[in-house]
Amino acid sequence: MKIKLAILVLLFVIIKLNAQNDSIYLKNLFDRAYNYEQTKPDSALFLYNKIIKLANKTQIPIFEAKANNYKGIVFSDIGKYDSAVFYYNKSIAIFKIINNEKGIAANLINIGNTFQLQGELKNSVSYYLDGIAIYENLKDDFRLSISYGNLATIFDDINQKEDAKNSLWKSNKFAKKVNDSVQLVYNHYNLTDLYFDEGIIDSAFVNLEKAKKYLNNSSNNHLKYLVSYGEARYFIEVNKLEQALIISKKALGYVEQTKNPYYLALTYSLVGKVYFKQKKYSEALKETHKGLEIAKKYNSKANLIKINSQLSSIYSQINENKKALFYKNLQYKYKDTVLNEKQKKNINFFNIKYQTEKKDKEIIQQQLQLEKKESELQIKKTQTNYLIGLSIFLIVASILAWFLFQQRQKRKNQEIVTLKREHQIKTLESLIEGEEKERFRIAKELHDGVNGDLSAIKYKLSTLLEMNNTVIKEAITMIDNSCSQVRAISHNLVPPSLDNFNLIEAVEEYCEKSDSSHTQKITFQHLGNHLEMSKKEEINVFRIIQELVTNSIKHAKATEINVQISCRNKIVQITVEDNGVGFDVHNADNKGVGLNNIQSRVGYLHAKLDVISNRLGTSTTIEIDKNKDDSN
Repeated sequence: MKIKLAILVLLFVIIKLNAQNDSIYLKNLFDRAYNYEQTKPDSALFLYNKIIKLANKTQIPIFEAKANNYKGIVFSDIGKYDSAVFYYNKSIAIFKIINNEKGIAANLINIGNTFQLQGELKNSVSYYLDGIAIYENLKDDFRLSISYGNLATIFDDINQKEDAKNSLWKSNKFAKKVNDSVQLVYNHYNLTDLYFDEGIIDSAFVNLEKAKKYLNNSSNNHLKYLVSYGEARYFIEVNKLEQALIISKKALGYVEQTKNPYYLALTYSLVGKVYFKQKKYSEALKETHKGLEIAKKYNSKANLIKINSQLSSIYSQINENKKALFYKNLQYKYKDTVLNEKQKKNINFFNIKYQTEKKDKEIIQQQLQLEKKESELQIKKTQTNYLIGLSIFLIVASILAWFLFQQRQKRKNQEIVTLKREHQIKTLESLIEGEEKERFRIAKELHDGVNGDLSAIKYKLSTLLEMNNTVIKEAITMIDNSCSQVRAISHNLVPPSLDNFNLIEAVEEYCEKSDSSHTQKITFQHLGNHLEMSKKEEINVFRIIQELVTNSIKHAKATEINVQISCRNKIVQITVEDNGVGFDVHNADNKGVGLNNIQSRVGYLHAKLDVISNRLGTSTTIEIDKNKDDSN
């Protein structure tokens, strides 16, 4: 009975450890993909696809759902909104299967953001409200405060001012619960802005005072700017122009630190407005023109309308009527542009509305298919659980049958394995040392022997140049080329940088030379801590990288090759990736001398080798755990 219990516990621990290892590997892939999102979106999408396949294979659906969500975010960032919505919906389907409501809500909000970017604001509101409904059911006060705050800006854009104010009040309620002072400052500033637009100055002032209260001693320059900008507007409204000038310049100081072009143009215009009210027209023109230049540079139409209107008023006041008319015409021009854009958005909205019934039917059909697939998946899951239970029972029965015999043989087998391992290590070490010595010998002979002979021949031929013989000149040129090739072969066999410097410098130099001498773009990246490796280990790692880069150049038809070495917590990870045609890693015919060489060196390093190859390219990862060396 005790033996049965011990075996069951052992099986449980093994399954648990495998699941943990899979999760750690997937998290590492997530980190790499996230770092690529802004700079290399294609690489990020490639890694998220890899995560989806592995998560599906290892049955970790939470990672599959998150990877689809992040794919949607990448597509949204690069302006492919239809693809973004497609992957958000895929993520929602998986989150529904695993009953993760928070994940469903996050994707609905993301879809709402995508529609907002497309100008489909009605659809955006609909998805936001669906996401908010889930957050309310979960009582997630933090996300409710943020979601209601964002929803208010959409209502403001479609001129539903009362709905915007209601959303901000709701956001305040939840922000107070979680003590989110930053959100409270934003909300009260936005309420201030809404009341200013409606001309309700007293309510604007009340909300401005509340924003100042929640600001306290915050170091956030953008929040300080918003509150200062609101104060300056208030002092202009109540005709306290000296105070308005002081506060508007204070706001300008904050926004110059944040370097936000939209607010910078707006604030220069505000300072100009104060000077205009004070009848200091030259100062007013100077500050307003500063705002105009920034607004023109970043094509901020909302600011261009306001600033051109203000310039027209100033020039009219100083009787420069031609200029006043010029800026008034510019104001109308930008107004017409904005109206045309709004009309286009309205046309798109009505076209979408016209096709709603057809789309609703398609959605219902998709939901039915999804429910059918969920039912099938549940049946398969149940069958799988039964099979797993039966398999465990059979494994336990089998283990009990030979457990006693195994215990007797265990020590002898262990001794045999240890001896074999030691023999393999010594054999590999001898082979590798022999290979490096042979490389050194050949390189020395090439450099000292063949290269010397070629130089001597060149010298003798040079003495005949007085004959002005073209053939001799060509022969000398050929000898020069041969000398360069011999020198390159000699350096490739025994790179001087590997003897004189460390592995990182050697690999960096090798990649730079390879990049300059081949058509492919070859880059190198080092991440993490300093590497602590023996010279033998460094040589083996260098040879592995050299072999992988050579394979990509010769066989992969790649245009880009990326070499990366990272070291964190004494785990060294070497990655070589290309965007070539790939190959079948399971086909024995593809495993030539080069790959066998790599596998031998990986075995010597006690490392893990992972090769993933498809039509998008090949990714080879070698992981060396230096913690194991310490424990040994």
